Amino acid sequence: MKTAIGLLMIFLTVPCIQAETIPEEKTKILSQKLRCPVCNGQSLWDSQSPAALDIQKVIFEKFSQDQSEQEIMAYLYNRYGNDILQAPGFQPETYFLWLFPLLLIIGVSIGIFIYVKRRETPPT
Repeated sequence: MKTAIGLLMIFLTVPCIQAETIPEEKTKILSQKLRCPVCNGQSLWDSQSPAALDIQKVIFEKFSQDQSEQEIMAYLYNRYGNDILQAPGFQPETYFLWLFPLLLIIGVSIGIFIYVKRRETPPT
């Protein structure tokens, strides 16, 4: 009987402990996806600048208010612009960033193909 009561108490307290840590975990995950506005190349989670810590605090508060990740991302995007994102989206300003590697691979492949064809063809 004591074992059953003990197990019941454990099962009832685990969701409470998990509910308390969810905003912290979500804050960590989202902070790793965002870039510090002060530090070059560091995520919010890695940065110890006052600005990064303030943004982390805002993220935690918004998660505590049951806002979704998309709502928080939209808020931060509107406030800080595209620079806050670790991986910028596919937008007109970033077309070159996303398409350059593909264009480079295609260009190099065509160049290699032309070089090989010229080398295989005997001069006349």
